[in-house]
Amino acid sequence: MNFVERLLFLIGILILFFFAIIFVGSFGIVLFEEVSTNKAIGQAAVGVAFGLLPMIGGAYLSYRMWQKGKYRKQEFTERKLLQLAKQNGGELTVADVSMNMAITSTEAKELLDQCHLNHLADVQASAKGNVVYRFHVE
Repeated sequence: MNFVERLLFLIGILILFFFAIIFVGSFGIVLFEEVSTNKAIGQAAVGVAFGLLPMIGGAYLSYRMWQKGKYRKQEFTERKLLQLAKQNGGELTVADVSMNMAITSTEAKELLDQCHLNHLADVQASAKGNVVYRFHVE
C-alpha cells in the first residue's frame, strides 16, 4: 500500500471504532436506563443513523484500501517477474524466480503456475530434465 492508501485504511479503522462506541452507547442507554418506548425507539434510530451507518462506511473504506494494496502488490510482483523473464531470454525456472525475487520456492512455483494458467508462459522440460517456463516476451 502506498502512503495515501495506508492513511485512508487507518482513517477507516478509526471511523469504525469511533462510531462503534457511539452505536454501542446509544443502545446502552436504551438497555440500562428506564426510558419510554418512544424514546427507546428514537434512541435506537439515532444509534443506527449515527453509529451503525458510519461504522459500515469506515469498514468499507478500510476494506477497499486493503484490497487496493493487495492488488498493487500483485501487479508489482507480476511486472518484476516479466522483467526477469525478459532478462533471461524468456525462460525461467522456479529456482531463478526464487533467488532473484527473494521469495520461497513454493511461492515462486505458484507464481509461475499462475502465469501458465493466464497464458503468459508455456511449461516445458529442459535437456537436463528441469521444468522451464517459457514466457512470451520480446
